[in-house]
This record gives sequence, structure tokens and C-alpha cells, in this order.
Amino acid sequence: MFLIGIDPGLTGAVAILDTETRKIVFHDCPVSVAETDQGKVKTFVETRMLDLLWPYRGCSRAIVEHQRSYGYADNAKTVATLCYCYGLWIAFLYALGIPVTTVEPDPWKTRILGSKHAKKTESIAEARLQFSLSKKELKGDEHGRADAALLIHYLELKDKGHA
Repeated sequence: MFLIGIDPGLTGAVAILDTETRKIVFHDCPVSVAETDQGKVKTFVETRMLDLLWPYRGCSRAIVEHQRSYGYADNAKTVATLCYCYGLWIAFLYALGIPVTTVEPDPWKTRILGSKHAKKTESIAEARLQFSLSKKELKGDEHGRADAALLIHYLELKDKGHA
């Protein structure tokens, strides 16, 4: 059995845990970068998203962080991108028959990190602790990977009735 944690944004990541061996692997969300007059623009590569999930159909479960606007900081384009990315992951998981749980950021961050306002460095440190990861396996700038791993940890706690 595999558990898949997805931090679905353009700078997010996917963590896949083999529940028997406890080995976790990470993938950055598959994006392409194009140079435009407005600078670099990232877009999802949908076929790579599907390729990433395909091997896990029928033998996995997933948890995806629900995306929402924070209102005060997001413009319309950011909100549209967040919702689009989230919707793609959910659609592909359902299409492949992978059961999916969604969770708002506040509950899982509060349960795992002690605060919904936890710093990115705290997320990285906690992921290293929970999955026995070295600094080489989870670098200090890999916040999306850390969140994807911690979503899996949250799902495991939830399964045990501790979340």
C-alpha cells in the first residue's frame, strides 16, 4: 500500500510513502517554465501529473491539501491558478480510482506543527523527524515536499483516530 500526499500548487510537491518499508520518495509538481514579457511563467504539465500517479492506481490512497484564497494576499490570477491546480490533482486521482481525502491547511498544520501559522522551517524539520530524513533527502528550501510528507503523516494519524 502507498500513501500519496499532495501539496498541489505550482511550487508544491508530491510525496509517496511505501507503508511497508516506510520509504518515502518526493516529486516536485510537474511544471514547465516559459519566458514571457512579464517574466517567467509556470504552468502544469498535465500528462506528467498523470504519469506520476499511474503506477499507484489500485494500491494507494491520497491526501490533498485543499486550496483556497486568503483574500488579503491573493489576486484573481493566483486564486484561479490555485483552484485549477487543486482541481487537476483531484480529477486525476478520482479518474485513476485512487481514494482521496482533502484537508484544509489549518487543521493539519495545527495538529502536526502546533500552529496554523507555523514557519516553513518548522514544516521541514518536522518532516525530517517523522520520516527520518537527512538534510540531503529533504533540503532546507523544499517546503512543498515537507508539506506533502506531513499530509501523509496527518492521514496516518487520522486513520488511527488521533487527528
